[in-house]
Amino acid sequence: VNGKKQIEYGLIHRIDTVTQGLVLIATTQESYNFFIEQQKNNNFTKYYTAICENKKNLLQGFPPFVQNVDLVSKKSFSISSYFRYYGQGRKEVRPIPVENQNKTQQKKVEGSKIYTTNVKIVAINNQNVQVECQITNGFKHQVRSHLAWANLPIQNDPLYNPQTNNLQIQFFASKLEFIHPITNKKITFQKDFL
Repeated sequence: VNGKKQIEYGLIHRIDTVTQGLVLIATTQESYNFFIEQQKNNNFTKYYTAICENKKNLLQGFPPFVQNVDLVSKKSFSISSYFRYYGQGRKEVRPIPVENQNKTQQKKVEGSKIYTTNVKIVAINNQNVQVECQITNGFKHQVRSHLAWANLPIQNDPLYNPQTNNLQIQFFASKLEFIHPITNKKITFQKDFL
């Protein structure tokens, strides 16, 4: 505009409005394209830290959780599903199991992608469980919904923990790992929130 080259940019890693943490914005179209390609190839890893409550999920619309084990007693586990939008205004999402789907669920996931959240138990304090979650490809509210589905809803989550107060959600985008678009070296950005 006015003889100057217009800079294009794009939001590479964004977070929900209630979430605190790291974001990444590409300042050139070339870097934006590079990061999008890295995400498609699972070379862009996002980490989240959360304080969860170890309690049964009370929300409607969630299918029964397939793993019948105490996940908190494990050091790490993975949760995989398809997703669908849920509720008034489609503000929430619900997982659809990868296995044991009924015919309605099969129609909803046709052509959809499977999303996986890798969960590591960091600390246990009474009914509170600190976790670190890692994803390479994300769906809206993926981590929040997966944790609620696994009976580990995030403290103060206004959507996926129905008996919360108005305090700050205990969910943070804490680390990003990706290939740098100029140096082609893997780099990590991390911030501790807890």
